[in-house]
Amino acid sequence: MRTLKISVYLLAMAVLQSVLLARVTWWGVYPDLLLVSVIILTVFEKDLAAISFAGLAGFTQDLLSIGVYLNTLVKITVAAVIVLVKESFVGREKSLVLWLVLVLSPVCVAIEALALTIILGQTMSLAFFCLNLFIKTGLNLALAPLLTKLIRSFTSE
Repeated sequence: MRTLKISVYLLAMAVLQSVLLARVTWWGVYPDLLLVSVIILTVFEKDLAAISFAGLAGFTQDLLSIGVYLNTLVKITVAAVIVLVKESFVGREKSLVLWLVLVLSPVCVAIEALALTIILGQTMSLAFFCLNLFIKTGLNLALAPLLTKLIRSFTSE
């Protein structure tokens, strides 16, 4: 039952992000719900389950977007980094989530911009890159507590 709940959550977040939030943007920028969900689930869950969720979330996001498997690679890497970091973190898990969102959101924006430049040959202006960096990080930080409560309710037995 728990796996079904997490699967429904993943599908709902993927559709919400790729269908609704992609059309309702703030200066062309929208939050990355799946990245925040991967961060939260990796902090609160066991390592293998978290990395599996990250791979599935990234693959789902790739299926619904440009499909160059960049999201799958990024989400799995993010989950692996968090698995390595969370054992040595001293403090509350909720504060770890916020710190990780604050640090990893800009890194993912930079990786996405670099990939668009290298793989697809698209260029991004420096002003839009900085705007994207700050707005996406702010939106991800704002949504992290809400998604944390939602994920905790889904994952509790």
